[in-house]
Amino acid sequence: MIPYYGRHSPTMLNEKKNPIRYGYKVWDLNTRPGYLIQYNPYRCAGTDIRPKLGMGGSVVVDLLCKLPARCDNIYFDNLITSLPLIEALKEIGKHGIGTVRQYRLQACPLTSTTEVKKKDRGDFLICY
Repeated sequence: MIPYYGRHSPTMLNEKKNPIRYGYKVWDLNTRPGYLIQYNPYRCAGTDIRPKLGMGGSVVVDLLCKLPARCDNIYFDNLITSLPLIEALKEIGKHGIGTVRQYRLQACPLTSTTEVKKKDRGDFLICY
């Protein structure tokens, strides 16, 4: 969110965000050190949403369409990560890495939450 307290219709109120409650929502694509490559302002109804990917996945694919071919690994947070997004990235030749929220697993055969909590911090499981 870019803070803005003036009068302009695209500003949004996000009551759960403490530091920035009013402002413009912007989707951005950054390098690992934090340099901005590309950004997309949030346009509410004007956003082209692919039904299979949802809002976040559609924005990620749109941002990556203009990215140079040399960038292969894409990292994102759990707000955006989903299995359909990973599959869509695979189709365009990119690799997606992120933490998936439990309700977005779509019946994948993963280790249960109770078993994962018993393991040490830093343990991981690779499934193909």
